[in-house]
Amino acid sequence: MSARAIAAALALLAAWPAQAYKRSCATNGKLTVCFYWPDPSAVTWKVNPVRGGSSPSCDAAAGADPAVQAAQAAFAAWEGATRAGEGAPCAHLSLPFGGTTSTAIAQTGMGTSSEHLVVFRKGWCSDVAAAHADPCWATASCNNTFDCFDDEGPGGGQGGLGKSVLAITTVIYNPNSGAIQDADLEVADWSGAGAGTSIVGASDGWYFTCGSDSTLGQTCATYGQASCGYEDLQNTLTHEAGHFIGLAHPCDGKACPGTSSPDVTMYPTAPPKEIQKRTLAADDVEGVCAIYTAAGPVQEISGKKSGGGCGAGGDGGLGALLLAGAALLQRVLLHRSSRA
Repeated sequence: MSARAIAAALALLAAWPAQAYKRSCATNGKLTVCFYWPDPSAVTWKVNPVRGGSSPSCDAAAGADPAVQAAQAAFAAWEGATRAGEGAPCAHLSLPFGGTTSTAIAQTGMGTSSEHLVVFRKGWCSDVAAAHADPCWATASCNNTFDCFDDEGPGGGQGGLGKSVLAITTVIYNPNSGAIQDADLEVADWSGAGAGTSIVGASDGWYFTCGSDSTLGQTCATYGQASCGYEDLQNTLTHEAGHFIGLAHPCDGKACPGTSSPDVTMYPTAPPKEIQKRTLAADDVEGVCAIYTAAGPVQEISGKKSGGGCGAGGDGGLGALLLAGAALLQRVLLHRSSRA
C-alpha cells in the first residue's frame, strides 16, 4: 500500500526562535525513519526543460537555458556545502546533472523511476482537469495526466495543495529504513496563457524569474513582463533540492516568523524577489553534512538520534536492523509568502 504525507507552512508569528535543521521523517506503524540516499556517491538527476511559458529572463537562447542553469546551481549548492572556515565541502554527497529528458512523469504512488526529475508543470490542474471531469482526481494523478500542478487534489479541494505552493518534491522511500528510492521536483509554473494579464493571485501558475532580473527593484505585475523580478526560480529549486536529499523545514506553524524570512534555505515560505535561499545558511550546511558523512549516510530509525529535528547525527550502524519493505510516499513543498 502507499501513503501520502504533506508538510505545509501554516500561520506565522513575528519572532524567529533559535532553530536547528530537521530531517524529513515518516512513521510507519511504531517505526519512525528519516530519509537519506543509500548510495550518495552519485545521485544523478535530470530536467525536463519544456515549459508552457516563462519570463524573458528564464527563456532559453543560443544554447543556454537559464531555467536548467538555475536547477544545476540549486543542486550544486548542497553538493558543495562547506562549513565556515573550512576549505573543503563537509557533505559526502555527489549530485551530478544527468542532462535533459522528455520524461514528465513524477511518482505519486508505489514504485520507483530510473530518472530523478525536475519538471515544470503548466498551470493549475483545477483549470485543466475540471473541464474534463477526469478520474485522475480520485487517484491524485492529474499532474501526470495533464502536466499540470495539483492544486486541488481528490474531491475538488479536499486534501489539495492550494495555489500558495511554489513547488513540491515527492519522495519514494523504504518504510523500514528511510532509504530514498526515487525523488522528483515539480514546479508550479505558468501555463503560458494569458500573457499581459495580472499575476496577482497566480491565476495561471507562478511567474518565475531568473538571474539578476529576480533582484531588480521593479516587481513584475503581469505574465510575460520583462526587466522585473518575481518568484526566483533558483531560490525555489535550492529549497526543493534540500527536500530531495532528505531535509525538512526547520519550523512550521507557530515556530515560524511572519515579519521577515530568516536566512535559512529550508525555511518554508518565500516572498517575491527573495534570493537568499540560493545560498545555504549554517543550519542547512550542518543538516546535509550530518546526514552524509565520510563514514556513509546516517540512518535514523525508531527515535535513535542525537541533535536537532528527527535527527542531527545518529547511529550509522543500524543496517542489520533493516528489513525489505514496500515503498511509501511523502510530499514536501515550498509556499509562496504573501509578503511583498
